[in-house]
Amino acid sequence: MVENRITDGKRIAELLASEVTGLETAVFADLEVVDADRDVVPDESGPVAYRLAHHGDVVGAVHVFPSRIELSVDREAPDGNPTEPKNKATLTVASGASVKEAVDWLRTTLGGRGD
Repeated sequence: MVENRITDGKRIAELLASEVTGLETAVFADLEVVDADRDVVPDESGPVAYRLAHHGDVVGAVHVFPSRIELSVDREAPDGNPTEPKNKATLTVASGASVKEAVDWLRTTLGGRGD
């Protein structure tokens, strides 16, 4: 049996955006996709496909590469205050099947933001 696997960076970014905008629980209730570049061309420099905003504040970005995305977010301290300087966390997502894991990672990483 042939396994169909999505490994195109732009398509992976689209799948993640769909998941983020489709969820309405916990941190996702107030998380939105902003500044989307629908014409982004994946390359090795990792251009930004879109940013993630929570309550209107940009908290992360999705960079697209030919065969993966890199999802980076600003973490907050346990008391809910932003850390100084920003404490960035980054996750590499190399397949469409890994998008669900990326959603779980976002839930954990951004979980202190009023869920």
